[in-house]
Amino acid sequence: PFRAFASKRLLVEPLDDYREGLSAAERGSLLHNALYALWGELEDSDRLAGCTASEVQQSTDRAVQSAIDGAPEAMRQRVGMHCMDLESVRLNAQLMEWLEVERRREPFRVIDRELPSQFQLGDLMLNLRVDRIDELADGSRLVIDYKSGRSSLASWLGERPSQPQLPLYGLTGAVDGIAFAQVRARDCKLAGLGQVTGVPGVQADIAKAVKRYSLQQDWPGLVEEWRSNLERLATEFVAGHAEVDPLPGACTYCGLQALCRVEYPLEAQG
Repeated sequence: PFRAFASKRLLVEPLDDYREGLSAAERGSLLHNALYALWGELEDSDRLAGCTASEVQQSTDRAVQSAIDGAPEAMRQRVGMHCMDLESVRLNAQLMEWLEVERRREPFRVIDRELPSQFQLGDLMLNLRVDRIDELADGSRLVIDYKSGRSSLASWLGERPSQPQLPLYGLTGAVDGIAFAQVRARDCKLAGLGQVTGVPGVQADIAKAVKRYSLQQDWPGLVEEWRSNLERLATEFVAGHAEVDPLPGACTYCGLQALCRVEYPLEAQG
């Protein structure tokens, strides 16, 4: 609650650490942009399946070059072109590895990329942007969020989900499943939940998938649980709730410890 208050109401940002080369956030942004360009060209699983190895390589080359060309000039000057060349090689390898995951899926087509939308959650108006929406052969829709780091379904579950963006899309009623696309070297996979079939890694047995965190038995029940939890959190945010009560691991990449003083409880300060 305090981190939301500090970043969204007080507009506080932690100071960046000095580093040589690209940061994890910059690498993640380049990966997102390359995937955006790649599926703008491929469009669906049929076209991917019909491509030769050489044609796939040419597509990934163009996607990576699009991402590199679109990078901020200040970033390219800071790290230098040798660094960007190395990043191009890394991105190409990641895209090729990721496409092997996509090949194992049943037919789909990408119907939206980087789609902006607004969503009213209680008294809170949210501006959202989803990485990708796929339409499957039976007409069902799967929302996908690219992740360059490790991902876990646990981040969607419980009374305070730590990554609620995809569950928010589940509340619209036009979504049949949500998934993280973990695009990570030697560990590429889809991980999700929903009432869809033919997508390896997306679990349709909701009761089994969420049993450690919820008593819900099916997708509609899970969506309603998300609605209840997220509307409560939105109401608390609008009301100014700002308790210093971080979830486990939330402080690792926060950078606001000097403000919240989480390591110094009030009783210890007296």
